[in-house]
Amino acid sequence: SAEIERSQELRPSPWAVYALAHIALATDHARDAAVLAIRAALMRPNDLSLAKEAITYAAQLCMFTNVDEYISTLTDEQKACGQIKMYMLFTYVKKGDIEAAEQLFLKDGGINVPDVREGENTVTDLWLELEELKAKRDGREFDRNTAVVPEQFDFRMGVPREKPKFGRAADAQARADRGEA
Repeated sequence: SAEIERSQELRPSPWAVYALAHIALATDHARDAAVLAIRAALMRPNDLSLAKEAITYAAQLCMFTNVDEYISTLTDEQKACGQIKMYMLFTYVKKGDIEAAEQLFLKDGGINVPDVREGENTVTDLWLELEELKAKRDGREFDRNTAVVPEQFDFRMGVPREKPKFGRAADAQARADRGEA
């Protein structure tokens, strides 16, 4: 750590700051790590990998003021990145900003995070939390257990879903129901 700090004093570098962020994270100084990750990303404003790290650290720690300030520095191309959108959405939902969250959720046909895998429920949980916020605002009941999550936002495993009614998926389901391969 001392060597990296000295290196940073001699010649400021986003990589030294990023290394310090990882050291802070490894030594249970997560909030410092988020601030350092944002600082590193600001030093290389066109580096998408640093941008994703910075927003992820800060959003997961609910450092929403930092996230908002950082989002304002991002390019449209960076804001179009699925992971960055997901953490922007996370921030809006956690802050209770229903309008911003809903707009981002539905923009361009719905949020798409290409590297989310089945079983990674962040998008699903955010949809449910947003619907809960809307129900509370509108004075209506909402039950997460019975809510029907749109298929494009539902990455849960082991959750019963309606059987497909047409197309190849319906044909495959019918064969499976008959015990055919």
